[in-house]
Amino acid sequence: MHKVLFHLLKSNKKNPLNYNLEKSLSAHDIPHRLIATGSWSLPVGTNRKFAGSVNRLVDGFIGGWEVSGVLTLQSGAPLQVSQSGGTLWNGTQRPNLLSDPSTSGRVQDRLNQYFNPAAFSQPAPDVFGTAPRYLGYRGPGVRTFDAALLKRWRVKEGQSAEFRLEAQNATNTPIFNDPAGAFGASNFGQITGTRIGPRNVQLGFKYYF
Repeated sequence: MHKVLFHLLKSNKKNPLNYNLEKSLSAHDIPHRLIATGSWSLPVGTNRKFAGSVNRLVDGFIGGWEVSGVLTLQSGAPLQVSQSGGTLWNGTQRPNLLSDPSTSGRVQDRLNQYFNPAAFSQPAPDVFGTAPRYLGYRGPGVRTFDAALLKRWRVKEGQSAEFRLEAQNATNTPIFNDPAGAFGASNFGQITGTRIGPRNVQLGFKYYF
């Protein structure tokens, strides 16, 4: 019996004495995700609703414009906590979960305390903590909008030119990383960065032939 228990402890990072603690949400559990795309050819220029009879030179400036965008809305992923400087000789020690760690309010107002650190405590040496693999509490979600403005010119039969103005994260909305999850570390529960950078604009020109 002792040899069997020793083998379990040696070969498994889970707590073989309490498998209920290993029941949790998946690390990749995303319950809500919406991606909406669309494009619109502006009704201006030759053979269009507005200014449809302008000459070719004017149409080269005001006609043939198109706008498009991609909107992404997504829930955050479940958070995982660990024990900084854990004392388990085999496996990863987790802290004790004492209460619901969730807080409320805008993410940018909770960067220094995204969840309540007082909801956790340090387990005794060589003792498994009571926190599950992944909490039922989630990190920040994703909300981005990418946009593009493009213009095409017909040069001659089979040839055309295209100008593109593209903006990633066009609304310049900060998309924050998950908070630090190592209990006992000085930044536990703090968000210190973003997963998607600020607005990025680029210009492009293509010639098709």
